Amino acid sequence: MSRYLALLLGCVCSLPLAAEERIANLRQGTNLSVAIAPDGAALIVELLGQLWTLPVAGGGATALTPPGERVRHPRYSPDGERVVYQRLVDGHWDLWLLDVATGTQRALTATPYDEREPDFTADGGAVVYAGNRTGHYCLWMITLEGSVETQLTEEDGDAAFPNVSELGVIAYVLDRGTESALRMLGRNGAGSTVHSGTHRLTAPTWRPGGGVIIFGEQDTPQSNRLRMLLLAEP
Repeated sequence: MSRYLALLLGCVCSLPLAAEERIANLRQGTNLSVAIAPDGAALIVELLGQLWTLPVAGGGATALTPPGERVRHPRYSPDGERVVYQRLVDGHWDLWLLDVATGTQRALTATPYDEREPDFTADGGAVVYAGNRTGHYCLWMITLEGSVETQLTEEDGDAAFPNVSELGVIAYVLDRGTESALRMLGRNGAGSTVHSGTHRLTAPTWRPGGGVIIFGEQDTPQSNRLRMLLLAEP
């Protein structure tokens, strides 16, 4: 899926004798991951495996992660103080936390399995993600304090793209054979399918307040439609 974004990137490149500032006016990107701060003032963009922050109003972008790392899927905490993302380490994806104010990074998981597509719980005290330690992708949750892990789902197929609403309901995609389903997992652990089809579904996102989910539907290998699912009156 291609997404387009206009931004101004300022980077300092290390040269043998001196540092030279280079400005690139970037107008197009492919498979960008974007997170919006809870106050709506800033964006974090994943571009070419690196995280950048920039004002929503436009302007220069500042690198949050070094260029040698490969990271994806940033998500803000509800209070806007931290960002969780997936980082490629030794050939597998781990979850990492970034303190927005200080730029400090720390690993949240460090296993030989893949932990992907994280999102914070509604209270910000834990992270929900898709992990494959059982042989296929299920939903898991890990607390920020103590790193206590809990398996949330066990069902045929591969779970992906969990996104938590303000009420604590998790929307996610479940791919099973030729079927791709949009499912919801309630706080009581009960799951239900709200949409399914043969086209691949991606990246469900709750509207603030809940009741509406935005998601992608890949109807051809070259195109992806943005869909809206109304679950309640706006």
